[in-house]
Amino acid sequence: MTEPLLKYDELKLRIEDAGRDSAGRPAYRVAVLAPDGSSESDTFTNPFSDAELDQFVSKVNRPRAASRGHRGRTANMEEARKLGGSLFNAAFPPKICAVYAAARKVAESRNRGLRVAICLTGASELMGHPWEYLYEDPDFLSQSIRTPVVRSLDLPTAPHAYQVTPPLRILGIVSSPYGLPELNVGAEKKKLEDALDGLATAGKVELSWLPRATLEDLEAYISAPDEVHVLHFIGHGQFDKKTGQGSLAFEGRDRPIRMVTGDDLSSMLVDERSLRLVVLNACEGARTSHADPFSGVATSILQRGIPAVIGMQFEITDKAAVCFADRFYTALARGLPIDAALAQSRRAIFAAGRETEFGTPVLFLRGKTTTLFRIASGKPPALPQPWETPLEKPGSEAGAAGPTLARDANPSGEQPSQASAKPDTHPETDIGQVRRDEVTPPGSRLRKRLYATAAAGLVVVIAAGALVIANNRGASLSESPTTASPTPLAPSASGPSSVLTNALITGSTGVWQSLPSLSEGVVGDTTFQMPNGRVVVFSSDTNGVPSRSSWWVDVASARTQAGPQMAFPQRIPCVTRMDDGSLLVAGGWLEATPLSSVEILSATTGQWIPATPMETPRSQAVMVNLGSGRFLAAGGWIAHNSDGGWTATSTAEIYDSNRGTWSYTGSMATPRALASATRLKDGRVLVAGGDQRWVGSSDEFVLASAELFDPKSGTWSPAGRMSSARSAHFAALLPNGQVLVLGGWSDGRERGSATVDVYDPASGWWRTSDMPDGRAQGRIVTLSDGRLMVVGGLDATGSPTSAVEIFDPATSAWTLTTTLPAAVYWPGAVVLKDGRVLVAGGSTGNLATARLLLFNPPPR
Repeated sequence: MTEPLLKYDELKLRIEDAGRDSAGRPAYRVAVLAPDGSSESDTFTNPFSDAELDQFVSKVNRPRAASRGHRGRTANMEEARKLGGSLFNAAFPPKICAVYAAARKVAESRNRGLRVAICLTGASELMGHPWEYLYEDPDFLSQSIRTPVVRSLDLPTAPHAYQVTPPLRILGIVSSPYGLPELNVGAEKKKLEDALDGLATAGKVELSWLPRATLEDLEAYISAPDEVHVLHFIGHGQFDKKTGQGSLAFEGRDRPIRMVTGDDLSSMLVDERSLRLVVLNACEGARTSHADPFSGVATSILQRGIPAVIGMQFEITDKAAVCFADRFYTALARGLPIDAALAQSRRAIFAAGRETEFGTPVLFLRGKTTTLFRIASGKPPALPQPWETPLEKPGSEAGAAGPTLARDANPSGEQPSQASAKPDTHPETDIGQVRRDEVTPPGSRLRKRLYATAAAGLVVVIAAGALVIANNRGASLSESPTTASPTPLAPSASGPSSVLTNALITGSTGVWQSLPSLSEGVVGDTTFQMPNGRVVVFSSDTNGVPSRSSWWVDVASARTQAGPQMAFPQRIPCVTRMDDGSLLVAGGWLEATPLSSVEILSATTGQWIPATPMETPRSQAVMVNLGSGRFLAAGGWIAHNSDGGWTATSTAEIYDSNRGTWSYTGSMATPRALASATRLKDGRVLVAGGDQRWVGSSDEFVLASAELFDPKSGTWSPAGRMSSARSAHFAALLPNGQVLVLGGWSDGRERGSATVDVYDPASGWWRTSDMPDGRAQGRIVTLSDGRLMVVGGLDATGSPTSAVEIFDPATSAWTLTTTLPAAVYWPGAVVLKDGRVLVAGGSTGNLATARLLLFNPPPR
């Protein structure tokens, strides 16, 4: 009977080094994150000594040469159950086990699987533990398609599932260099060919062989135009305990041994974009150590972008190898997720009498992506990701079911069931506000400070030249007839009346239109368009209440849909775009305490992925993409003082997304929060202004100074002073390499400044013409034609403003265009691919709004 394509929730189990215990032994911390966002942490006590692990290995593992051709190994299932049970009890102490049990119960009630993803990047010495034998009486978790066990590296940029028109193309490599126990190459090939014979005859799989197991032949094959979907290596490997690096034994030109590391191999494969899986059927020969020889190879391959690697942690017998290949590739060719396909192959190995060998294959995953291929031509397709699923159309049966959207409590990488994918149809209030019982009093300086986020990452490209205030504060805006469904907003009395119409026209310029409101108010830098065109809005603050909510917005159908919950609740974190379009979200507040938490919204899966926390908890810091997967986090508030104020830090650290690590770099000369940060064309970073310390409504610690960070040396140097002190301001990189800095707080009266300074890396600072209105805590976006648009904020009187201004570099003029329907500060905003601007939320002073607004900017 063919099994259905299951959907999966994911339970993340993370184990990290915690130093030493009181007896001087290695100590570890285990943390669990459930699909619904619930979490727990506890102490992990290693249940095995090295000698005990080696003893277990010797019982389930035999030298490769001996295992080939030998069919009668005696299984010791009791030993495997004993070891697996001890490992389960250590990794799932009572608090952790309670979260796991609840997640499994929810998954079973929804007929979903629960993937157990084990992350050991913080305790690599535990990589050699046989986690695939986790045993919860009466079952081994990994034997069931409903509880697959995988090893996750938390790398966020796994590619999309690859569209495959059968056959699935597998490149086989058999390497038997001189100097190592010789493999019968013909027999090795025949075993794999026999396992895949049925699939090949049916046209589902095509197996090709590399003529010689050399890197030169591999490079030539990869350079050919034909696609390769899977690389299957059969041969020898070794593990260097001194370097902690694994390698594979390839042949050289004259058949000497050439040890190839994971970096070497992945450098050959990096340009083969169709390649989604590497299978390593290799061993160390007469191996007696429990160290995993393939963790280093797998890690290197995953870091270079390939989403999945399967290695064999023990030697595998012929019969088990054939069972594995037959069942695994059959399931993969059907479009099953790789963890489900591997679970089926484990069961087949067990059923074939190989018993404990079911735990030999180890699956390493780059992230949550487990659907590697989408099988075309009528074959069962791979499961689509939830954010690729079209939203329900208005008027559909699901859409009419109710006014609210039941959120999928599982931030998994799989598609939600059709029954649960109901659209969010929350009715709008007059101003789209969502009220909470606890609201910060109007005018609270602390409230506005918490809403202010340093304008790191706001790189705006505008033409160089003097800023000239145009005499025409309004503009004549044209309208072009098209069709659309969003509802136009009522005219604003203070905006240009010539552009206020009631036409339901998407193409109408200068008109604000309304999309369905979110279910919560949002404030801050919360709105982004992902590479696939969908817009995400996440709730970094809801009236002072930390939130984990996110939504997908489909502008074309004018619908919103609840997205996966964020991994951590927080208020006002730093957000930076990563190289692949993912979002890096770090720090923030929780109960007046700065956070070190970090998570990534993956551009590949559309899911929130917890990442390694920062070394220093910080909020309203600056964060800048330095390129090559490195990110600078500097400054920010680190302490809430007894006098009610806040203290900033001068520390800085760098996140290496390729390795998932944070490390301190040089500190700034001056502590600062609410500063701006701009990456210059030469790679250095300009950090300007900010608050050194805040007490009550006093701004005596607002800074006019600036500093430059050099990523090459990790050092800071002075960069002069602006004409006035400012914090919570904006910065923009100009095409000529200069930096425009404008607005922000300059005194203690909660008023937005109109001053504008320009930084020239060659000569320093100078003052230029002011902007039309003082502005702080608004939003700046660059329109598709290069103009600069400023939305909302706190004006020169300290009041929320509805003003919207556009700076046109072609005329060096500021123009006041159609105002927002309600005055707000610190909204989210993004320029869509079609040139329109989507604005989300913002605060009216004491309420976070939930409104989504769409604006088609007027032409020049």
